[in-house]
Amino acid sequence: MDYIGVPGQPTHCAGHVLDLTFSNIPFAQSAVEASMHSGSDHETIVTSIPTAALGTPHLAQYHYRVPEASLPKFAGLIEIGVQGIPDPLAAQDTAQLDNCVSLLTETIQHSVRTAGRPDRKEGRAAPWWTEECKTAYQAYKRARQLYLGSPPSEETRAFKTIVRQAKRQYWRHVIDNAKDDKDLFKVIAWHKLTPENQETPL
Repeated sequence: MDYIGVPGQPTHCAGHVLDLTFSNIPFAQSAVEASMHSGSDHETIVTSIPTAALGTPHLAQYHYRVPEASLPKFAGLIEIGVQGIPDPLAAQDTAQLDNCVSLLTETIQHSVRTAGRPDRKEGRAAPWWTEECKTAYQAYKRARQLYLGSPPSEETRAFKTIVRQAKRQYWRHVIDNAKDDKDLFKVIAWHKLTPENQETPL
């Protein structure tokens, strides 16, 4: 198996690399995703597994979005990048013109990746996620930015407590309101005694 993480990328709040990901799947990759941090002292690691059919090349598509606040940075990167591109009006043949187009395309792509971020579709919130959870999470994020690398703060403990309470209340409500076998099946349908794939790729 091969290491598929980002070398040197910290996976712990103290700045250490403690969590390693390995895989035997070609083109699989893992990276820390700060936007999905769960409140642990370990960072959330997202692993991307290619799903192309066997025998077909892996064609990964990445969609980036440049936030409005980063537009000046994006424009500045473009301005710097185009200075190294030959004047297309001075091109003598189609090969030179194609080279100018390729350089411009690379400049734009690099600028978007530097100033932007992957555009992830907004998912639905968990059914137990409440406004109280949202407020506690925002307070936790602010505290984490202020005290990065320090032990869990009071905001962290409060956030975890509120999440546990919200989950407990939600599931108690779901179970108490299960009136027949159909309702009960909806609660436990996610559980399967045996996996569909007996030999799962790692």
